[in-house]
Amino acid sequence: MTIYLFEFEAIPLIDNSESEECVGAFVNCWVKSKNIKLALNTAKNYVVNQGWEVISI
Repeated sequence: MTIYLFEFEAIPLIDNSESEECVGAFVNCWVKSKNIKLALNTAKNYVVNQGWEVISI
């Protein structure tokens, strides 16, 4: 498998406790996956599950 690196620009979701302190962030994700499409979906899902909305890759 290959390790992929993605850098996202993200903003906190309204229910994110950090939304009052942060207006945005850059998030780096390393994902080990069979292909880039699966890796990107995995990384995006992780960011969203942590309370952030991806606005650009």
